[in-house]
Amino acid sequence: MLKSAADEDLVHACRAVLRGEEFQFPGRAVPSAGRSGGAPPTRDPLSHRELEIVKLIAEGHSARGIAGILHISEKTVDRHRGNVFAKLGLSDRVALTRYAIRHGLIEA
Repeated sequence: MLKSAADEDLVHACRAVLRGEEFQFPGRAVPSAGRSGGAPPTRDPLSHRELEIVKLIAEGHSARGIAGILHISEKTVDRHRGNVFAKLGLSDRVALTRYAIRHGLIEA
């Protein structure tokens, strides 16, 4: 995390750490200790649950519908959706649906 990072990035980083997730400042790969060659991580930036949320949103489900399917609260669905938009730099459902198609989460 850079000192010059925007306040919003700092908040997202803190929240990710509290959830036990890794946060990497967008646009800047920082090698982890013990990783040979300093290669950036190749894993998806989204958690398993966030990927589930993306898939269901892209399929057209409402927050209430997703909450029912996954047996979580609507507020939790909203929080995951906000995290997804922040992590991916997306602003609407259309862009999220494009992401889901490109990453094989749903078929066009």
